[in-house]
Amino acid sequence: MKLILLGSSAVGKSQILHRLNGGTFENTIASTIGVEFLGKMFFVKGANGGDGGGGKVKAQIWDTAGQEKFASMMSTYYRASKGVVLVHDVTRPKTFLAMERKI
Repeated sequence: MKLILLGSSAVGKSQILHRLNGGTFENTIASTIGVEFLGKMFFVKGANGGDGGGGKVKAQIWDTAGQEKFASMMSTYYRASKGVVLVHDVTRPKTFLAMERKI
């Protein structure tokens, strides 16, 4: 399952990926150029919280560059994705408003 992290530059997309990978928080992470991705196994519970219908899911989580200069090539990374996580900075309202351009 391919998931895409979308949002403006410096809202925390790379931080989410880093946290999923190593379980740590970094005060500074370099801006993503193009795209980075992580493969991660998740256990999904079945209906009503039980194991029935649940199981392991392998996810490819793609961290896309938030800078406008990379916007034209982003659509090529969206192909075959099964979901999207929209990320914004609650202290910067314009990052929420900018998500409309990212979709």
